[in-house]
Amino acid sequence: YAIMNYLAAEDMGMSRRQRLGDMVNQALGHIDQWFVLKTAPYMRAFMVAITCKALIRYYEVTQDPRVPPAVKKAIDGAWTQAWLPQQQTFQYTNVETRNISPASMGYNTGGTDPSPDFNLVLGPVYAWWYMQSGDTTYRDKADQIFAAGVTKGGPALYYAKQFNQNYWWSFEYLHYRRLAQPGGKVGSSVET
Repeated sequence: YAIMNYLAAEDMGMSRRQRLGDMVNQALGHIDQWFVLKTAPYMRAFMVAITCKALIRYYEVTQDPRVPPAVKKAIDGAWTQAWLPQQQTFQYTNVETRNISPASMGYNTGGTDPSPDFNLVLGPVYAWWYMQSGDTTYRDKADQIFAAGVTKGGPALYYAKQFNQNYWWSFEYLHYRRLAQPGGKVGSSVET
């Protein structure tokens, strides 16, 4: 959220803050902790999506070459660690947090239950990568995620947090899908 707020401030005419670079480095570090080093005690797919949204927004402004491979790493890792194909959604947490160290900040804060109420925050990230890469595997994943978010989001969307997170940028899924279609502007020269 800090990354997006700093960028919004720039949109309003403020100068770039040094802290923006620190926040971007921290977000990239989170992706490494979740999926490369695996030093984080747990991963939540919706947190991955929020991190990726911030990095995508940063990439739109700066074209920082670190962002696309980090986003791909994040969505591949979230899919591998937390996607539940039968339920067409991600687990809330990739591990039972009651089984991690009680000294951990996330101890006993959520389990591996299906969490379709967060699908619409995740779908746009996969659609963005499809737009960037042209790889239809990610289009198909984005479509599955988005469709289940619409049909299975359920009663949890009545809660402000879930509602706000889901509809905060869910329409970007449609935007990225349209841009990636023939006649649309396919993203970039990012290699997959």
